[in-house]
Amino acid sequence: HEASHELLVPPAPFYPFEHSDSMAEERAAAAFPFWLSEGLPDYLAQTAADATGFHEGDVFEIGGLAKVDSVCAARLSASNRKEEIRDRIGRPGRLAALFTTDRDEVAPVYYACSQSFTKHVVARIGLPAVVGLFPRIPRGTWRAALESAAGESLEGIRGAWIAALHLAPGVQK
Repeated sequence: HEASHELLVPPAPFYPFEHSDSMAEERAAAAFPFWLSEGLPDYLAQTAADATGFHEGDVFEIGGLAKVDSVCAARLSASNRKEEIRDRIGRPGRLAALFTTDRDEVAPVYYACSQSFTKHVVARIGLPAVVGLFPRIPRGTWRAALESAAGESLEGIRGAWIAALHLAPGVQK
């Protein structure tokens, strides 16, 4: 996972915190796909682990790609913050609670669902196209590239993922 971060990230400033002033940082954070910046490294690490038999660390005990969808759905259903977390997956912006003392509560759900949504996007547009989104993040063109490759809006892609995992409000899996 951590090696994937190093391989994927284009030159700084990439992450919002790498910007020189707080206003630029806030603008970058509002547009940044945090779900993708964590979901793709998890996806790549788990894919490589499956292909090579190499053990990949599983900090949040997700159980690999085979279990990521069911773990995301179960954790989200059990979370007191399900709407807040679900709202951040597949959309620009960060889940603020990840950067507070509530991290321990939300991170296991957020990371599982980020990986699950990334898996869904990879299945839809292919791994090379998803990897190709990373250099577009600083330019703000990642969303248009994703939607063009998918032939559908990001909200439509999210809707299909939510439906497939039965994550809609009031729906229990």
